[in-house]
Amino acid sequence: MKPYVIGTAVVVVLALSIWAYGFLRTSTSIATQPQRTQQSSSACQNAGITVGPDQDLFMQQVIDREPSGAVVHLKPGTYRTNVLITKSLTLCGEGPQQTILEGFQPRRPVLRIRNPEVIEVTVEGLAITKAKTNPFNLDGGAVDIPGSTPDHPYPNHAQVALKNVTISASEGDGMTIRVAKVDDTYSTKDVRLTLQDVEISNNRYFGLASGNANVELRNVLFSNNGIAEQSDMCAAIAIGEKSNNFVLQDSKIIGNHCDGLFISGEGNRAEGDNALIQNVQILNNPGKGIWVTGNVTATITDVSVDRSSVGILLGIGLGTPHLSLLRAKISHSSINGIQVDTLGVAKLQEVSIEDSGIDPTCQQLPVKSLDILQGCVGLGVTREAQVTLVDSKIRGSARWGIAAELGKCGYFRDEFIGKLTFEGRNVLESNNKSGNQKGNPGDHPFKNSPDGQVCLP
Repeated sequence: MKPYVIGTAVVVVLALSIWAYGFLRTSTSIATQPQRTQQSSSACQNAGITVGPDQDLFMQQVIDREPSGAVVHLKPGTYRTNVLITKSLTLCGEGPQQTILEGFQPRRPVLRIRNPEVIEVTVEGLAITKAKTNPFNLDGGAVDIPGSTPDHPYPNHAQVALKNVTISASEGDGMTIRVAKVDDTYSTKDVRLTLQDVEISNNRYFGLASGNANVELRNVLFSNNGIAEQSDMCAAIAIGEKSNNFVLQDSKIIGNHCDGLFISGEGNRAEGDNALIQNVQILNNPGKGIWVTGNVTATITDVSVDRSSVGILLGIGLGTPHLSLLRAKISHSSINGIQVDTLGVAKLQEVSIEDSGIDPTCQQLPVKSLDILQGCVGLGVTREAQVTLVDSKIRGSARWGIAAELGKCGYFRDEFIGKLTFEGRNVLESNNKSGNQKGNPGDHPFKNSPDGQVCLP
């Protein structure tokens, strides 16, 4: 993925908000009155109404008629529908294998949720699939929580929880929280999204694209997203500017066709954004495994990143991203294991970086490179990067174990003016598998190691 394309793409998809509503499938009355019932399942135990798939034409009318706080139970079956929710509501099914909401109208999400006042919406036990949306038309994802729009110029204060839900096969994005300004205020800043036991897969572009909201994801699987040919236009998860708090725990990002996790904080504000990532597997995503840029403070613990182009990229763009990485394994990166760029500040503790530079070009004779991202190294640093390495291991890199962007390390220019500090017991061994690096240039504790372990000022 080109370094600056995803940033532009996220701004386009997240920041703009112009779309046209489709019309409801025409009907003025509900042919069959829904059954009023009490359900025994936890999601629907207080259901005041039960709807069957033969009533999918009238789903919007059913929801509009229910009072705020209602629980609507959907029987097993496939509902071809597009629904707008503007009140506190629980929408529950019998599980995503049995109760399926399938997009019907073009250019409309399957579910759109919004209200300028605080509402609480829970969606549980459903599959949401086949949305006919297009991100280039700013339609939103299969599930869409929008900011202001020309026909609805108000902020959104929805509090949304999805539990035991699948979101799949969207022609656009899986799920979106889209940023827009109202009187210079970001109009989704009070949105709160919680996903628990959710799978987002097989969507054409982004799995989840969010800006300017509070997002918490637990036990969520992202797989096979970004299947469009324009692979630069996607990430499994893209968290855009002004997302004040982002939490990702006990989750997997596997086999997507682009970046795994992209987090971008606003580059010109002082307070920054916060991201907490714990116990996450990020495997077989050909773009960056994790990319953090802008004024973001990211705390990442107990993660594994395997078979990405760059395992973790910190920086590129405006702002000063801070990364605290603890107990992580970064392995089999095509190019670099970890790259700290621009103004990035990182503390890497108990981190294992193994077998970086598995791309076949990394075994060729070294040539002067314009791009530190093509270094085929375990840990690369450039510009004003500040890195502290504590009790960590870097092994099996194709070229250097650690390299700064300097002419003597194989780059065209001397770009690195930052600092790399070693603390505790760090191990660098069996790097320089290509056999092309000579010595260990610079002032550091590894000068007497076998050739090709470290190259620093």
